[in-house]
Amino acid sequence: MADELTRNSGRTAISRKKISTPLRYILGINPMLRKVFHQGPGHPDNPDRDKLQELSYATVIEYDPEHGPTNREVLRKGNCDQAVSLYVLNVLPPKTRRKALLDIFYTLKPGGIAYIAVRSASDIEKNKGSWEEYEDGYMVSRGKFKNFQKGFTRESLKEELVKEFTSIEVFDEGGFIIAVAKRKGGK
Repeated sequence: MADELTRNSGRTAISRKKISTPLRYILGINPMLRKVFHQGPGHPDNPDRDKLQELSYATVIEYDPEHGPTNREVLRKGNCDQAVSLYVLNVLPPKTRRKALLDIFYTLKPGGIAYIAVRSASDIEKNKGSWEEYEDGYMVSRGKFKNFQKGFTRESLKEELVKEFTSIEVFDEGGFIIAVAKRKGGK
C-alpha cells in the first residue's frame, strides 16, 4: 500500500494561477535565492516553478518523479545553496518522506538552507472528512486512486528535521507550516 500511495503522491499537485503562499513567504524571508533545489515542483505550468526560474540570479535544479524532471542524478550532489520543498513531505508516507528529506539534505551544500512547507494538522483536520487513518497520517480516496496526507504541527515538523538540520525555525501560518533550517555540517 505504501508504494501505491507514494506513486500517487504526485497526483495531489494542484494547478494554480499565482505563486503559492509558502513561496511568497519564502521570498519575503530571502528574496536572493541562488542555486536552488526545487523538490516536487508539480505541474509544468506551476507558477512557483516559473517564479523560481525567472529569478535571474537563481539556478534551479528540479526533481519530481510524477511531473518531471525525473533524473535522480541531480540529487545528492551537495552543490545547492537552498532547497525549496512545498507541500511534498505531507503527501508521503514515513519511509518515503524520510528518503525525500535525505534528498534535500544531500543536495544542499553543508550550511545550505532548506525551506520546507507542509499542510498543517489543523488544515488536515478540518478537511479530512471520512479519510482512513494510515501510518502517521491518512489514506485519501480520490476517484480511482488513493493518496496519503499528513498534517504537521510546528513540533512534528521540527522533529522530522532535527537529525539532518540545525538552526531550525518553524512558523505556523494557519493552513501551512513552514520550516527554515540549515543543513548540518556547515559553518
